[in-house]
Amino acid sequence: MSDDQQAAAEAAAAQPSSQELWFASIQDEDLRGWIANKQYESPEVAMRSAREAEKFVGAPKDRLLIKPGDNASEEEVAAFRAGLGVPESVDKYETVVPEALQDDVFHALREKAFEAGVPNAAWKELQSAVVKHAEGMAEEMEAAKNQAIDSLQPEQRTAIMGMLDKVLADKIQDLPPDQAAAAKEAEIDGLLNGEPGAVLGFMARLAELSGSGPMVEGQNASDFGAATIEQVQAQIDELNSDASFVDKVLAGDQAANKKMDQLLGRLGDLKARQRQGGAPAGRASAWS
Repeated sequence: MSDDQQAAAEAAAAQPSSQELWFASIQDEDLRGWIANKQYESPEVAMRSAREAEKFVGAPKDRLLIKPGDNASEEEVAAFRAGLGVPESVDKYETVVPEALQDDVFHALREKAFEAGVPNAAWKELQSAVVKHAEGMAEEMEAAKNQAIDSLQPEQRTAIMGMLDKVLADKIQDLPPDQAAAAKEAEIDGLLNGEPGAVLGFMARLAELSGSGPMVEGQNASDFGAATIEQVQAQIDELNSDASFVDKVLAGDQAANKKMDQLLGRLGDLKARQRQGGAPAGRASAWS
């Protein structure tokens, strides 16, 4: 017998017989082979290994979610999304945002959240964060408004409030005191926040009350007699609806402000003439 044959015989003799293996009585041949490959020395070692492996699973099988594959059915995908907490349809999301903040952007984000499979709980957290941010901004704006008002001298504050009363007279004259105060507060907010509609609207009404305004250099009031009140107002409305023009006015652009001043002044002049005995029909507007 060669040395190699003798070593193989000794190794075989060192292996326990099938009767000596603790799992030899298991009927399932595949299972016996699996246990043999794992080299579990005893049932205790095998059970300990199984217990440790269960820790990595982290949850019972009935609580596990399996991500659908590329060829998954609609039912499988729906079941997976439901397990994540995604509602059946976008309108089933819970809404915690105040109605005032439910604008087009809100609805567009909700649509995207549904498409991306965002769970309802996560959507609620996102809304709460937005509401908190909006409330913080509102508080900052309120503080800035109060600071701006407080910085005025008493006589300045009295003059401005009196001017607001005149400008808003037609709006608040028939309102109860509390609603009139709220309307004035809203007007002040719009002006201090730089809202285009509030700023330009206030300027227009102020020019109307003053009955006059700045003219173009080299021209006088009679040069603007070509326009009617309706024509001038139409031009002002058109400019108010032009976002790029409004941005220029708010940014202090001289040409844009001059143009608006001319129109507002002309409107005030025409209305003053109307109160004095009728506005001229005139020719077409210089800005047509």
